[in-house]
Amino acid sequence: MGSKAAGNAEEPQQSGSPKIIYLQNGLPVDSGDNFDSIGYAKSALASKYDIIEEIARTETSSVFRAIHVQLGREVALKVLLRKVAQDRERTGLFHFRARAIDKLSQSNIVRIYDDGVDSGVHYMAMELLKGTDLERRITERGNLSSEVVVAMLTPAIGALSHVHRNAIVHGNIKSSSIFLHRDGRIILTGFGIQLGIEATR
Repeated sequence: MGSKAAGNAEEPQQSGSPKIIYLQNGLPVDSGDNFDSIGYAKSALASKYDIIEEIARTETSSVFRAIHVQLGREVALKVLLRKVAQDRERTGLFHFRARAIDKLSQSNIVRIYDDGVDSGVHYMAMELLKGTDLERRITERGNLSSEVVVAMLTPAIGALSHVHRNAIVHGNIKSSSIFLHRDGRIILTGFGIQLGIEATR
């Protein structure tokens, strides 16, 4: 991975999971924060990433569709909001999670390509997932057959077992953490890893 900073990788978990506000796919745009996150990210990361658009925002970060300038790779670029980037504990947890997930090289676990900090902007480049999550699939289509559930959960359970074999606890398992990729893969996402979870090796 690229330049590393000690810390976090998926927003710090406080009371429950961070509320995700989607900016497309027909879901409401309501960040509660009119801060120009795309300008903030572009100003610091332009030499490394060509930021195309904001695709999601949580209470602590923005996620952009971006292109790695040198590799030409399309990524989901997660950037901590400025108000969070000033908190050393949260930035530490952000990069800690990135490093923990990066160790989990497995086809059913979201890939982390890079993380670091540039001009005070804390970022993480992840695999750009295309499809939907299990929670939304159930909301849209209703109950799933037992055969479909088994087909979806079997690879997710295999991925979770791989996580545990690497002495890491996911910490945030729920239906929205299981992503149904357009290419047919079932991807485990939404890690809520906390500092101190990883076993000493």
